[in-house]
Amino acid sequence: MLGIAKVMERAIVRRIQVILEKIVGREIASLAPRGSTPAVPLVVITRYLVNSMLGLLTWWLDEGSRYSPAEVDRMFRVLITPGIAAALRPDRE
Repeated sequence: MLGIAKVMERAIVRRIQVILEKIVGREIASLAPRGSTPAVPLVVITRYLVNSMLGLLTWWLDEGSRYSPAEVDRMFRVLITPGIAAALRPDRE
């Protein structure tokens, strides 16, 4: 059985996730080519980005913040940029 602290932690993380999904979802939608269907649905791209971001942030905090925020941001962008570009390309099926 989960303790109250763990339940609260999960609720807070879920709320942050929902907020980030709204923000990131709007940004992703603005990048999608108009009039075409991307190779990956926008909701999937959004969920992928938010979960990747939260996972990296959790790791960074757990590791004692060895890297600066700017370094973590740069690494995150290097990792996600090619995949997002490919996912937003029109689906050719």
